[in-house]
Amino acid sequence: MINKTAIIVGAGDFTSRGLDIPRDMVIAADAGLKKLLDCNIRPDVIIGDYDSLGYTPVGAEVITLPVEKDLTDLDAAMHLAWDRGCKDMLLYGVTGGERIDHFLGNLQLGSEFSRLGANVKIVDQKCSIYFVTNDSIRLQGQSGTIFSVLSMTSKSEGVSILRDAKYRIYETTLENRGTLGISNEITDREIEISVKNGTIMIIIYE
Repeated sequence: MINKTAIIVGAGDFTSRGLDIPRDMVIAADAGLKKLLDCNIRPDVIIGDYDSLGYTPVGAEVITLPVEKDLTDLDAAMHLAWDRGCKDMLLYGVTGGERIDHFLGNLQLGSEFSRLGANVKIVDQKCSIYFVTNDSIRLQGQSGTIFSVLSMTSKSEGVSILRDAKYRIYETTLENRGTLGISNEITDREIEISVKNGTIMIIIYE
């Protein structure tokens, strides 16, 4: 079965890098609509309480959320994508911005949906962020590319960093209170990172 892909755009720091990939759905979370329209892309769905956008949009499928709610607009957008069969989620405009609490919450969302079974990638101006749960991933980069691996659960057991990595580890336990996985480096072209039990976050500077 082919995974459906959703691009979800928030109101944070934005880059259009890779935004033109094939996708099944484009979702604007509140003021993420401005980012998409600046790129001449009209979303399939617009969702939010529109406090950041400043007006209730029209066109496409517009879902209006209450201002006082338990979920952020991005959280609601990711649940919408998941409910509509999108297992692959690319998140734009979800880093930086004026609210560090939203940024940290967005990292928690990436971890949460990874545990559900989604493939989540955050695209930032300087880096890409991946989340892996009880699985492995191969990532490519030029020699000298910096990457870091952090545990998003209290413990991530059986973590291995192999292939073209300057610092290789094999079935090591990472905890969410240490910095063991910070600042590694690709020595050639490709790294392979796996975790047997837990959720890890990989930040790679591209």
